[in-house]
Amino acid sequence: MRQTDAYRSDPEAWLVDCLTQTGRIPLPELLRLPHERWHLPGQMFTLTEPETEGPVQADLTLQRHPGSLMLSGHLSATLVLTCTKCLSLFEQPCELDVSEGFVFESPAAHQAISGREVEIASDDFVEELDPRGALDVADVLRQLLELSIDPSPRCDACAPEHAE
Repeated sequence: MRQTDAYRSDPEAWLVDCLTQTGRIPLPELLRLPHERWHLPGQMFTLTEPETEGPVQADLTLQRHPGSLMLSGHLSATLVLTCTKCLSLFEQPCELDVSEGFVFESPAAHQAISGREVEIASDDFVEELDPRGALDVADVLRQLLELSIDPSPRCDACAPEHAE
């Protein structure tokens, strides 16, 4: 079987392979799949930023809707942070729920094309994807982890509850 046809015979194995190799899912192939929902358990990602102790572990579900994708699930990692008080490195466990939406045409793009003004609702704040490109799952997880970090991280010895 040709590599380019592998996604058709076992879509979930192909998706896992894409995530393992590059952290990205090619959208042209994904959009041609007959399925609309894929469970991707036990994924491991190695990120350089933020620094982690070991790989980031994620149990993910990718769901396709007309004109959009939804990435949901749970991720866990041990972040390596620098204490802002004593400047020592320390580890902090991090558990996050993932719920990220992606569209192939945003309301802003629709407005630019149609010339009509479109009211944007809070549900419209999703990332726009080029259907000829790829969904960079590793980058999505990196962004979520970075947003979860306290802007002034403190180690246990310097945490406010230990201050005298």
